[in-house]
Amino acid sequence: MIKYLRDNFSTKKTNKLLLSLLIVDLVFVIIHIATCLLYYIGKIENFGDYNFLVLTQDESFAEIFQFLKYLSVIIMIGYLIYVEKAYAYISWSLLFIFFLLDDSLSLHENIGEFLVKEFNFKPMFGLRAVDFGELTFVGIVGLFLLLSFLFAYLKGTSRFRKGTIDLFILLSFMIFFGIGFDMLHEILGENLKVGFVIGLIEDGGEMVVMTLIVWYVYQLIKSDKKIKSYLFEILYPKKIEI
Repeated sequence: MIKYLRDNFSTKKTNKLLLSLLIVDLVFVIIHIATCLLYYIGKIENFGDYNFLVLTQDESFAEIFQFLKYLSVIIMIGYLIYVEKAYAYISWSLLFIFFLLDDSLSLHENIGEFLVKEFNFKPMFGLRAVDFGELTFVGIVGLFLLLSFLFAYLKGTSRFRKGTIDLFILLSFMIFFGIGFDMLHEILGENLKVGFVIGLIEDGGEMVVMTLIVWYVYQLIKSDKKIKSYLFEILYPKKIEI
């Protein structure tokens, strides 16, 4: 696996980008841990005054950094559409525009609360009623985006199809951290220590996955169109035609 990545995804420019983003992610994680630790040992009295240093809080520096990642991916996808005239990539743009709007405007939280009032969801299985409202909204938007991807996949080039498979592999990790650990946080997060660990894994994991997505889309821009190496091909001893 390492040899495959080194042979097919290792260039000076892309490596510098990946390393730089991972270093910034690590700095934010260290600041988050240090801030929480200082609060737990009583060195910080009002935790709310330091929300801008914490991964799990809205409008923190780490969240703004995530917004910049989303924006950079949207711009790079726009570049791909312009250069390759491959309009199937619009489906990718819609996805990351949704991510950016959802995170910056708290769409799933606000609409989730609206759906709870409209449809009278009840708490179950350790989850709040609003969690079911949020999952309903995400499910509806997800279905629309999935249909757009399906249409684009059927009409897109082989390069687009293979890139989309790679993107969905990376997005599965995003869902694992963003939704899976978010639900786990709601169920087990009442304990401060447990909530701290789950919150750190959830938001830290999302940051790293988004860094990998930025790196991957940048790879598509910098690579020669004739190159046929993709992440999912690590799983196969021989490349397959799609």
